[in-house]
Amino acid sequence: MSIVGGTPRAISLSEPDGNALGDLLVASGALGAASTVGGAPIGPVGEWLVASGRVAREDVDVALRLQLRRRLLRLFSFRDADYRFRAGSPEVGAPLLDTPVNVAELVLGAMREALAEEDPTLLRRRLGEETLELTPLGEQLLGEVSLDPSELAMVSMLRAGACEAQAVLAASAGSLRALRTLAALKLIRAVAQRGPDSYGLLLRKHREVQRQATAWALLDLPATARPEQARVALRRLARSLHPDRFQGSGSDSARRISHEVLTALVSAEADLRSAR
Repeated sequence: MSIVGGTPRAISLSEPDGNALGDLLVASGALGAASTVGGAPIGPVGEWLVASGRVAREDVDVALRLQLRRRLLRLFSFRDADYRFRAGSPEVGAPLLDTPVNVAELVLGAMREALAEEDPTLLRRRLGEETLELTPLGEQLLGEVSLDPSELAMVSMLRAGACEAQAVLAASAGSLRALRTLAALKLIRAVAQRGPDSYGLLLRKHREVQRQATAWALLDLPATARPEQARVALRRLARSLHPDRFQGSGSDSARRISHEVLTALVSAEADLRSAR
């Protein structure tokens, strides 16, 4: 896999997978099955196909994005694989996409496709009766993807607060796409069972920090609160939002946001105490 600027640009496999660039161009109709390829270079042929006038650059870009998504899907199927990345040349034996891809779209699309063969009844059973809430990773990911109306209805419920998985699915009016999306979000911990990690509170406080809420609002205090109440409020919130609470969450973004929120809460407490 070639990663440039933090986003995947190409994946090369050691054995044929039916997703070579030429195969995808033929399948899409952009390149005739009987096209003459005499003089084609050894290795990636995308630039050569465009330069020789056989296909349009736009067709190559579309095919490369499809290739990347399908090969990423194959990587997802290796459940016990140990992936390691090292700095070096971006050349991996497959054509590189010229422009960055939307990683959130790429991952969620591949995850949906990976779950397309799963029995919907089994997917619903896996979700069970758990009360789910959006995690910081989910908040970030869902802010970067395009969703259809059924998914938007489902995500709106999750953003409003923790709710039962079956109620979330009911909001999507039985959409299979929304079911696969929710199952995918749970697999990558973009949504998680509500528990002691206080994801919901963390996200609420993070939104307040971004909106530049008042010190009283950040500390969940009324505007009439006495300055000495700020210290008690800070301690109460810190118990739920300390980065150590998210140590085993598998989400670096949760711990990063926790640091940001706690910094804002400490500043708010100092502001209120200095107002004596």
